[in-house]
Amino acid sequence: MKINTLSMCRENQNTGKKSMIGGELPDIRSLFIRKVPNDPKYTERLEYELALIEEKKLASYLIQAIQILNITKNMPHITRGSCGSSLVCYLMGISHVDPVYYNIKFARFLNEYRNNLPDIDLDFPHNLRNEVFLKIELEWNILNFATRN
Repeated sequence: MKINTLSMCRENQNTGKKSMIGGELPDIRSLFIRKVPNDPKYTERLEYELALIEEKKLASYLIQAIQILNITKNMPHITRGSCGSSLVCYLMGISHVDPVYYNIKFARFLNEYRNNLPDIDLDFPHNLRNEVFLKIELEWNILNFATRN
C-alpha cells in the first residue's frame, strides 16, 4: 500500500477541507532529527533547499509526511520517491539517504521549474492497510480517509 502524502495535502488544500496541519507551521529546522554537518557543501545546499521549499509553499507537505511517520512509527514501512535527493528530507528523518554525501542532485526532488508535487511515497505492507488508514483517521479526525485514495 502506498500513501502519497503530497497529493493528500494538495487535495485538502484545493477542496478547502479542514487542514490536517493545525495552526501556524513550525520552522522546518525545528523538526530536524539529524545535525547539519559543519561543512559549506551542506550549509549551501540546505539554504537553497529551504528557500525553494518556502517559495513553492511545500513546508506543510513535509510536515505531513513526518506526522504520518510519527502516527505509524511502530509499523514497518519503506520511504521511496525522489525525497531521497533532499537534504531537508534527510535531516527531518523522512529519508535515510544523505544526498550530499552521495552527490544526489536536489533537482530530482524539486526545482524552480517543476510545477508538479515532489515525490514522497510511504509504503506499508498491504495487510496493515486498514490499520494505517484508521490511525490517520483517528489522529486527524477525518472520516473515510481510505475511500479518498
